[in-house]
Amino acid sequence: MAKLSVKSSITEAALRRFILNAKEGATLSCTAIKGFSVYKNRAQNSASFRYRPSLRGASRNSIIIGKANVLKIAEATAMVLGIMEGINDGEEAKDTLRSGRIASTKRLHSKNENDLSILGNFFEKVYMPIKQRLNEDTAYDSYTIMKREFGHLFKKPMSKLTSKDITKWQDQKEKQGLAYKTIERYYATLIALISMAIKLSHDSSGEHAGILFDSPFPVRPLRGASKAQREAILRQERDIDTHVRRMLEKEELIKLEKAMERYAQECVDGRERSRKHSNKLHLPCLKDVTFPHWIMPYIYISYYTGLRPGDVSGLEWQDLHNGKLNKVTEKSKHLTKPVVVKLSLSNTKSVFKYSLVEVLTIWRAQQGNPKTGWVFPQIRDASKPLSEKGYKKSWAKITEYAGLKLHMYSFRHNFISTLIREGMNMKLVATMSGHKTTEMIERHYAHHFPSDVEEAMSVF
Repeated sequence: MAKLSVKSSITEAALRRFILNAKEGATLSCTAIKGFSVYKNRAQNSASFRYRPSLRGASRNSIIIGKANVLKIAEATAMVLGIMEGINDGEEAKDTLRSGRIASTKRLHSKNENDLSILGNFFEKVYMPIKQRLNEDTAYDSYTIMKREFGHLFKKPMSKLTSKDITKWQDQKEKQGLAYKTIERYYATLIALISMAIKLSHDSSGEHAGILFDSPFPVRPLRGASKAQREAILRQERDIDTHVRRMLEKEELIKLEKAMERYAQECVDGRERSRKHSNKLHLPCLKDVTFPHWIMPYIYISYYTGLRPGDVSGLEWQDLHNGKLNKVTEKSKHLTKPVVVKLSLSNTKSVFKYSLVEVLTIWRAQQGNPKTGWVFPQIRDASKPLSEKGYKKSWAKITEYAGLKLHMYSFRHNFISTLIREGMNMKLVATMSGHKTTEMIERHYAHHFPSDVEEAMSVF
């Protein structure tokens, strides 16, 4: 018999509206194929494709074709047409569904790698590629967290995740002694993935429409911090505020610059060895170069601007114009109203031998005086910026030489702490450091107002 070819009258948009608004037991019938419909299930935002044969000699019982959040309408339609062909050939409808006549049945029942409603499949095929395009470094962190923490859930459909799954996981993490903030951060990675699936699912023009209509968790499944955990968080934050969010000592900065000079000399010596003994004369000599390695201007810029490491790595020459720096922060680029750091480029110097203007001028000249492009491009591909964490190896060596335990972020803490200690207006500090509001600064840097507190208390 000739192969049937009929297009369903049910559209993806109509299906989504039905799933979101219909009551349990309601049906959405296809006018083009008699007996083909969508049935609203009891579970929230759940529906299934069904077919009730109307052909003579066939069983008249309704057959469940598959879940509407797993199968696309075209797939369900093809399966129904396959059943109808089987009935015409004398087969029972359910036998046809189980047979190899319908290719999509295998996809439905085995939930193979092409089923993007499965957590692991969506993670590998959709979430990770998007994350890598946005930020390669945070993508690696997300990959590690998801694989390690939630790999045991990868075979489950996202709509079937339960609060019990999260509670059980949290119990295990707490038994292992994991800090509550860390547990919360790992949980947030899973929620970010689910949020992306929901967003893509509701995009009527997207190829992933219908993957997940709503969160599988009616309420937040992660328990709040216990009293002991809250006390531990407060102690940790106080310790960080006091010992990390602070101004750097002059002696520390002097040690850092000496360590940078030592590291620079090692770069020069290493290049000379390569040129002489490894037959790499095509490599330029670094003897007369002010900055033999990009880590030197990277550190100076971090110190003078207080930019986050990711923002320094993503800095472009276009961001520097007419003695001003206007940089959209990397973490806010996706927002409708991104946060912009606004600074004047200073030509003054106190501890370090170069001012910010001198550093930028020298480094630009070493790069061939570009007007556009990345300030710190990748060595092997100048069209891409330096990796957000690309500085770590060189920074570890420099801090080792300096005998200091500092993070690159220490320059940001120093920048904000110094501005506050100098009595700078809080709103201006927020603008200069790339914060949307003053809330974070007020919460974590208040200890830099000792004189104000003493003066206020002296009235009693």
